[in-house]
Amino acid sequence: MPWELRDHVQLDEVETEPAFWGEGLITPAPALSLEHLRHCAVVPNRTELIGRLPSGGVVAEVGTLHGEFSRVILDVASPSELHLIDHVIQPGVRQLAEDPRHTGLVHIHDGDSASTLELFDDGYFDWIYVDAQHEYDGVKRDIAVARRKVKPEGFLVFNDYTVWSQVEMQPYGVVAAVNELCLEDGWEFAYLALPPHMYCDVAIRRMRRQRL
Repeated sequence: MPWELRDHVQLDEVETEPAFWGEGLITPAPALSLEHLRHCAVVPNRTELIGRLPSGGVVAEVGTLHGEFSRVILDVASPSELHLIDHVIQPGVRQLAEDPRHTGLVHIHDGDSASTLELFDDGYFDWIYVDAQHEYDGVKRDIAVARRKVKPEGFLVFNDYTVWSQVEMQPYGVVAAVNELCLEDGWEFAYLALPPHMYCDVAIRRMRRQRL
């Protein structure tokens, strides 16, 4: 398919995988149905998104970097417990946990994302913010554990819901992995954060029949 035509063609109308997917570079994501989207609210950014989630709950942030968004979670969501998980805990995250105001509230866990989540009881969290690995296999591995660790009515939130990082110039597997979970395990979109740079966030929950 000529590059100059790609913006004028609906991908779901193309019978074969378009050449501009890079010959397998990007993992094609399965299409969601209206059933998965009918209750989704669109918000302008991820801060607004987490402000819509249950406050005062038990929360995990998987992938913390320097802790900037950890502070946002504390300020906006007022969790009763905040578990910060990363394979390398940066000084900013340690400072957050060591702040006397956060004693007994913020807990840091230095380790692999999926393996660390596995240490918690099933149904432990009200919501989990997943921002660790972004390649398809890594996201799938985190999902396999995280889906069991949230309560039946809980949420999974995924950062960087996009197929391509224009900053790093590399593919992301978040869209494919999340869409597969929705289709295969009965989850639906609750909120979609749609920032101008298009590094979107999405919050998903089990469909009602799965939560009962």
